[in-house]
Amino acid sequence: MQIHNKGEMPAKALEDRKHSENLYSKIIRPASGKRNIVFFVLLTVILSAMVWHIWSSFDQLGQLENQKDEMADLHGTIIYFDEVLTMSARMAAATGDSKWEDRYRSFEPQLDDAINRAIELTPKDFVDPAADQTDAANIKLVAMETESFDLVHQGNLQAANKLLYSQEYEKQKGLYKEGMEQYLISLHDHIANKHDMTQSTLLIFSVFLILIFTLSIFSGIAILHMRKNLIERKQKQIELEANEQQLKASNQQLQASEDQMKTLNHHLAERAKELDCLYKLSELAAETNKSVDAIFTEAVNLIPPSWQYPEVTCAKITVENKEYVTDNFKETKWKQSSDIMVSGRKNGFVEVYYSEEKPVID
Repeated sequence: MQIHNKGEMPAKALEDRKHSENLYSKIIRPASGKRNIVFFVLLTVILSAMVWHIWSSFDQLGQLENQKDEMADLHGTIIYFDEVLTMSARMAAATGDSKWEDRYRSFEPQLDDAINRAIELTPKDFVDPAADQTDAANIKLVAMETESFDLVHQGNLQAANKLLYSQEYEKQKGLYKEGMEQYLISLHDHIANKHDMTQSTLLIFSVFLILIFTLSIFSGIAILHMRKNLIERKQKQIELEANEQQLKASNQQLQASEDQMKTLNHHLAERAKELDCLYKLSELAAETNKSVDAIFTEAVNLIPPSWQYPEVTCAKITVENKEYVTDNFKETKWKQSSDIMVSGRKNGFVEVYYSEEKPVID
């Protein structure tokens, strides 16, 4: 029996080991290298596609957010311009002054532009029957207002007033307002739903991106001589964390935008109450069959509903030493007043009181 020193390998075993290493180098390593290249190419393509989709989703989120804000603005603008047109037509019928028709004509294209802009913002997949109702009512309203101007031109102010205060006109006015409100609210909700769906999709893709990227890191660790690729993947992980930070920032901006939208809706509601008060006052002023006392008695009761806190508001109108007050009138230290000027001369004043202290809502 042949004896070898400790740690010394027999010549036959050494030769077999060298042969195996050569075989591994010629066959196994090249094949493994090709598979690694294919793997990393496919991984790069998948990650690139998902990153591109995430960035696209970010862009779409921004566009949808802008659309939501713009729709909120258009909502108030359209309601305002519609009331301006109605008031202008009625003032033209009440006074016969052509300046009111000029005012009507100047605001008419602005209302059309606002409506056209709302249509432009409407997604192709959005359909609402309220749009047909609004369009039909608008056509009838424009026709009646145009007819009233023709009657004014003919000097027939009574017929023009009768037309603009007719039940049919009020009916179409209500249909137009109801349809426009429903259409804009439905469109806003549709855009908001698309926004939520896009945000959910973005979250899912982000989770998948994290999972795939994590898997690629573990796979890279298991592969020898791929340190360079691991460094590149680490860089991608840093980019992913940056994307997550941007997503958090976008969510914060979304929350801020929602808060601003609530504030804007409050302001719009206050302006709507004020416009409603002005509208009713103009209607009241146009009623020639009522006495001055009756007009001021009704007018003073139109003031509290237009204030921020109608439930604690009372009012008093003083004209030529005559006072007209609301039923709940009571003088307190929370007061606002304004003079009534006629032909440059003070003819009276209006006083509004709160029965208790209330904060001013900005």
